[in-house]
Amino acid sequence: MKLQWMGHACFKLTTQGGTRIVVDPYDASVGYGKLQTDADVVITSHKHHDHCCPDAVKGCRKLIDEAGEYEFDDVKIETVPSFHDDAGGSKRGLNLLSRITADGQTVVHLGDLGHVPDKEQLSFISNADVLLLPVGGFYTIDTSTALKVMKAAKPVACVPMHYKNECCGFPISTVDEFARAANAVRLNRSEAEVSELKNAVILSWENR
Repeated sequence: MKLQWMGHACFKLTTQGGTRIVVDPYDASVGYGKLQTDADVVITSHKHHDHCCPDAVKGCRKLIDEAGEYEFDDVKIETVPSFHDDAGGSKRGLNLLSRITADGQTVVHLGDLGHVPDKEQLSFISNADVLLLPVGGFYTIDTSTALKVMKAAKPVACVPMHYKNECCGFPISTVDEFARAANAVRLNRSEAEVSELKNAVILSWENR
C-alpha cells in the first residue's frame, strides 16, 4: 500500500489492487492551494473545512463520515468516535478515528484528536504499520501529548500531520519539536510505500 501526504491532515492511500482512499480533504483556504486528486473512497473525520471538502476529490464512490465498519473492494475501513477537544466535545465536537487495512498492512488516521485516547480508543489505534498523528496543538493534541500517544499506540512508523509550515499559517506549532523528540527520519518526497516506513517519518509536501 502506498501512502501520500497531500498537505495538512490529508492523505491518499493506494492499494496494490488500485483502490484509492483519501482521508480529510481540505478546501483552498487552508493554504496548500486547491486540492486536486481522485479517489474511490473519501473519509472525513469531522465537518471543519480543513478536513471536509469531498467535492475536491474526483471519482468518489463512497463517502465515510460516520462511525462504523466498511468493506470496499480490497480495503477494510473501521471508524470509531472520539472528541475534537479535551472537554468531551463541548468545544469543537466529535472526531472520527479511522483504521484502514489493505495488502496486509494497517494505517490509522487520528483526524483532529483533541484528547488522550481512552482504553478502547487506544486499543483501536494500536499496533498500526503507520500512525497518522496530529502534533500542532491548539485545535488538536499538542506535541507532548502526541509523543505520549505514539509511545502508547506502538506503531511501526508515525507520520505527524496538522502543523504550521510555510503553507499553513494556523495558530499551531511547527513539526520541529516533534521531529527532534521522535528522532524522526525526514523524506524529501511526499509519498512512500507503507513497508518502507520503519521509524517516525516526516514527508515533504513539495512534490505531491
